[in-house]
Amino acid sequence: MSLLLSVVCCAALHTPVRPVLDYETTAVPLSKALEELSKQSGTVLKASAQVGREIVVLRFQGSTVDEVKTRIAKAVSGTWSPQADGTELLTADVAKQREEERTALSNRAKRLQEGLANLAELAKDKPKAKQPKVEGDQGESEESIGYVASAQMKLLSALAQGLRANDLAAIQDGGRVVYSTVPNVMQRPLGGRNLNDLVAGVVVEHNKTAGTRNELEGIDNEQLEKIRKATELLGIEMPKPPTKITEPVAKILLVIERRSFAGMDDSGLNLTARLFDAKGKVLVSIEHTLGGSFFDSAPVQAVDEPAEGGKEPVKKEPQDPELSKAFERSALTTEFLKATNVMEMGGRKKPSEELVAALLHPETRDPLSFDVAEGILAVAAAKKWNVAACLPDNAVSIEGQMMGKDQNLASVFSQLKTNEALTVSDAGGWLEIRPSDPSASRRNRLDRAALGVFLRSAHSKVIPSLDDIATYASNNPPLTRTPAALGHVVVLCSSIIMTVFDPSQWEVLRLYSTLNASQRASLKGGSALLFSSLTPLGKASVNQMVYGAGCRFQVGAAPPQRPIGFLMFASNAGNGSIDDFRQEPTELIPNGLPMQGTVTLTVNSGNFVMPAGETSGFASLMSAMGPEETGMFWGMLDTPEMAQASGFLPKFDKFQVGDRDEMLFTLHVAPDVRQDHALTDNRIDAKAPIVGKDGLPKSFMDRAKVMMDYFKEGLGPLIQMGMGNATKPPQS
Repeated sequence: MSLLLSVVCCAALHTPVRPVLDYETTAVPLSKALEELSKQSGTVLKASAQVGREIVVLRFQGSTVDEVKTRIAKAVSGTWSPQADGTELLTADVAKQREEERTALSNRAKRLQEGLANLAELAKDKPKAKQPKVEGDQGESEESIGYVASAQMKLLSALAQGLRANDLAAIQDGGRVVYSTVPNVMQRPLGGRNLNDLVAGVVVEHNKTAGTRNELEGIDNEQLEKIRKATELLGIEMPKPPTKITEPVAKILLVIERRSFAGMDDSGLNLTARLFDAKGKVLVSIEHTLGGSFFDSAPVQAVDEPAEGGKEPVKKEPQDPELSKAFERSALTTEFLKATNVMEMGGRKKPSEELVAALLHPETRDPLSFDVAEGILAVAAAKKWNVAACLPDNAVSIEGQMMGKDQNLASVFSQLKTNEALTVSDAGGWLEIRPSDPSASRRNRLDRAALGVFLRSAHSKVIPSLDDIATYASNNPPLTRTPAALGHVVVLCSSIIMTVFDPSQWEVLRLYSTLNASQRASLKGGSALLFSSLTPLGKASVNQMVYGAGCRFQVGAAPPQRPIGFLMFASNAGNGSIDDFRQEPTELIPNGLPMQGTVTLTVNSGNFVMPAGETSGFASLMSAMGPEETGMFWGMLDTPEMAQASGFLPKFDKFQVGDRDEMLFTLHVAPDVRQDHALTDNRIDAKAPIVGKDGLPKSFMDRAKVMMDYFKEGLGPLIQMGMGNATKPPQS
C-alpha cells in the first residue's frame, strides 16, 4: 500500500459520519424542534430568541443535517453560524428580512396602484356600445347599458390622482393620513389640478336630491321616529337628509385609513373626501375603498361540470391518486373544529377534559397544530415529501374548518395553495411553506405564553374580569386580529368575543391597564385625569384613539348616556357622520395631543344575564347580554312576521343574573369636544340561580322592555321591508 493510499484510508476511518435525520413534528416553536433535532444530529442546534419563536412544521426522512439546516433557515429567513462552544446558532438574516419588508411594501403598492386605476375607470363615462350577436339569438344585437359616472366619483378620482401608491402602502395598520387643499402641519398637501369644475359638478348633483323628505318609502313619520329612537338606543346615527349647498367650497380633505381584518395585514384603504365651507361645516362626504389582498379572489380549480347547452363538460385537472383518499383529522382536532363552529344550531357538547387541557396551554399545544399542521403532514405523508414549513398566525383556515369532515387530501392541498397567507412550493421531494408576508408574520406573532396566562385565568371564572382582559390587551394585538387565538377563546371564554370585537376598543383596554389603583379610584370618584399624568403607554393609547383610524369626536353638550353592551356601538369613536371641522382631529388639534386634555369616567351599575340551558353555537356568544340586547332578541322572537328570520335564535327565557358596571371613558380634547369609549366589568356567581323573565331585576326588565317595544314597532318593520315581507303601514 502506498503512503498516499494509507493516508487516505486513515483519514476516512477518522472522518465522523454525518447522520441522516428521520423526524416529524406538528406546529411547534422552532427552538423546541431544534432541541429534539440536536439529539439526533449529534450537533447542538439553537436559535436566537426572535427566530426561535417562529412556528414550524417539519418532516424529514433520511435527510442530512446540512440539508435540514438549509431548509429550516430558508423557511424562517435565518442564517447559521458556528459558535466557539461548537453550537450551531440560527439568527435572523437581516439582509433577507429587509428585502422581505421591501417586497411586502412593493406588493402592497402594486395592489393599491391597481385600486387607483380601478377608481379612475369608475370615474369614466361609459357610452353604450353594440354587443356582438350571440349564436342562436333570434333577435337583433342590443346595445349594452352605458352610464354616466357620478360627479362625486369623478372628483374623488381626481383627488386620488396625485397620490403615490408607495406612500399609501406605508400607512400602518390603524394608521390615518389626511391630505388637504389648505394643509396645516399635520396634513399633507392635496392638489395638482384645477378642481373647480369637478367641485361645481358635485354641488349640482348633490342639490338635485337635497330637500327630499326625511323618511323611508312606505314609512310614515310616526313610525320613522320609532325607528330613529330604536337606532339611537343602539348608538347608531340614522343618515341625515341632504340639505342644499348654498355656500362655496373652501377646503377639501382626503382622509385615508387602514384597518386590518382577521389577521390580514393588507385589508385595503378607506378613502373619504370631505368638502368644507369657510365656517368649517362639512357640505359633502364621498367614500371609497381601495381593496387590499383580502379582497383578491383566490384561484378556483376546474371541475367536471356540463357546459352551456349540454356541450362537452369543462375539462378538469387529472386527479392525483395519492391525494384522493379522505383527510382524517385527529379526534382532538375534530372536536375542536366542532366546538369552534359558532354557526352550529344544534346542541353543542361540553368540551372534553383533554381538549380543555390542550387549549389552556397554547405554549405546549400550539394553536396552529390543529387542522392546519395536520393537513400539511397528511399531504406530505401521502406524497412521501419532506416538509419545512414556517406558519404565520393567520394561516388558520376558517374556510377549511367550515367544510367539515368530508374533505380529501386533494382539497386540503388545494386550500394550502390558495391560502393567501401562505406561499407553497413542492419540488424535488420537498414541501416548503412560508408566510406570504414574512415581515407581517413576525410583527403579528401571537405571544403563546401571554395567551396561556389569560386563558387559564379567564377559564377559572364564569366570565373573565375586566382586569383579565385589560392585562392581556396591554401587550398583545386585538383578538380579532389574531386568528390563531380566536378558536381557543370561543371554546374557553366565548363571553368576551362580542365585548372586544371592535379593535378600537382594544386601545381603551390598554389605557385602562396603565392606570394605577389611585388613578382608577380618582376617576371613579368623579375627578378628571390629565393626559400629562398618563404613562407613556397610556399616552400612546390616547394618541391612537384621537388620531388613529376610525377616530371621531362628539361636539356640544353630552347627550344622555347610551346603553353599553356588545351590540351597543356607542363606544365606537368612528360611529356616525362628521359634520364640521371640530370632528376632524388634524383640524381641531393639529399640533399633537393636548397635554391639558383630560380623561373622565362615568360608571353606572346594573345587571347582565347569561342565557341558561342554551347549547347552540350562536347562544355561546350571547353569554353576557345587557338589557338592550336581551330586549332586541325578545322583540325579534315576538314579531310574527320575522318568525323565519328569527328561527335560528335561542328562546332566551331562562337566565343567570350577574352584576355589571357600565364604564364610559370620555377624552376631553377641547372645550365641548370629546370622544367616548365604553367598557363593561361583569361579575357573576357560578352558583347564581336560574330564573325566568319574572325573576329578572325590575331595572333590567324596564330597559329591556323599552328596547323590545322600539324594536317591534321600529326596527322590526324596517328589517321586514328589507326582506320583502312588510306591508305598508296605515297612513294618517
